[in-house]
Amino acid sequence: TPRHVVNFMIDLVDLNPQDVIFDPTCGTGGFLVASFIKLKSLVGNNTSALENIKKKQIIGTDNEDTGRIPALAVVNMIFRGDGKSNIYNKDCFTLDKIKDFKVTKIFLNPPYAKTDDDEPKFIDYSLNELQPGGLFACVFTYANLGEKSKITWRKNLIKQHKIEAVITMLPELFYPTAAPTVVMIARAHVPHSGK
Repeated sequence: TPRHVVNFMIDLVDLNPQDVIFDPTCGTGGFLVASFIKLKSLVGNNTSALENIKKKQIIGTDNEDTGRIPALAVVNMIFRGDGKSNIYNKDCFTLDKIKDFKVTKIFLNPPYAKTDDDEPKFIDYSLNELQPGGLFACVFTYANLGEKSKITWRKNLIKQHKIEAVITMLPELFYPTAAPTVVMIARAHVPHSGK
C-alpha cells in the first residue's frame, strides 16, 4: 500500500494512545509501522505507555509460504523501536491469539482477485474481530460495491456495521493491477442507518 495512502487511512480513523491495532494481511508492515509511529508520537516520553503499545497494542498476520514477508514486517517494526512485535506468519482466520487482544482499529489491504469472494471474506472477518464501535479502514476493489453478485453481501454488511465513508482512489494507484479501488471506513457492530 503506498505510504501516502497508509498515512491518509491512519488519519481517517483518529488513532488514540489506547487503541489496539490489527492488520490481518500485514505484508511488510506498512500499516503497523505507521500506526506505531503515530502512537509513539501521541504518548511522547511516557515509557510505560510505550511499553504497553509494544507488547499489547500492535498485531499483524500474513500467511506467506516462505515467511520472508512477515519477517520483513518484524524487521521494519524493530527498526522503528518496537522490540516486541506481535507479527505472525499465519493465516488470520486460524490465529487464536487475536482473541487475547481487544482490537479497536483494523487496517486492511486484502489480497486482490484470488477468488471473487476473498475481499468480502477478509472484510467480514476484520469487522467481526473489532470491539463494538471500533473503526475499520480498508482498501479494496470497487467491484465489491458495484457488482450485482455482491448485493446480498452488501446488505448483510450494513445490517451489522455502519459505513462512515467510501473514498474512490485513482485508477493507477496499484499499477500494474488496473482495478479501480476505494478506501472504506466502517464502524463495527453498529448497524447502518440512512443512505
